[in-house]
Amino acid sequence: FIYLVRDPRDVILSYSKHLNIDLNETFKIMNDKMSKEVFVRDGLKTKEVLFGSWSENYKSWKNYNSVKGLIIKYEDLVLNPNVYFRKIIIFLNQLYGLIVDEEKIIKSIENTNFKKMQKLEKKTGFKESTHGPFFRKGEIGNWKNELNEELKIKIEKAFFKEMKELNYL
Repeated sequence: FIYLVRDPRDVILSYSKHLNIDLNETFKIMNDKMSKEVFVRDGLKTKEVLFGSWSENYKSWKNYNSVKGLIIKYEDLVLNPNVYFRKIIIFLNQLYGLIVDEEKIIKSIENTNFKKMQKLEKKTGFKESTHGPFFRKGEIGNWKNELNEELKIKIEKAFFKEMKELNYL
């Protein structure tokens, strides 16, 4: 598995837009050990997925040892795409013999940058989009501008151990 983890203070901003609910309600979902998301297509429920809280979700992947795994922080991937995309390709190479081709790595990074994904979504749509664009901002640390102090403190208190472990605190 490859697990991409993101600072929950930024996750809450993105997730609230995705769900089209306010930040306090989103925090309740992110902090609920039994949280789940129901997927609906054309008015019909297609599946229901149990996510658990942000910390439970992270811990479940961190502690999963039945298969090899790679955990990548979203922030690292954005700040150093060449380094972390290469780590992903090397990981896949170890599992599946995926060829490490430097030119393809560079092209893949260029073709999947956030701005290009936003343009592609505007042009062709994106099926995971629910309420507005799926590729909204993708910024790191936007919580500093958009999150009120009370909610920031709640998030940091609820997820303190994992955020500290991941160097978010």
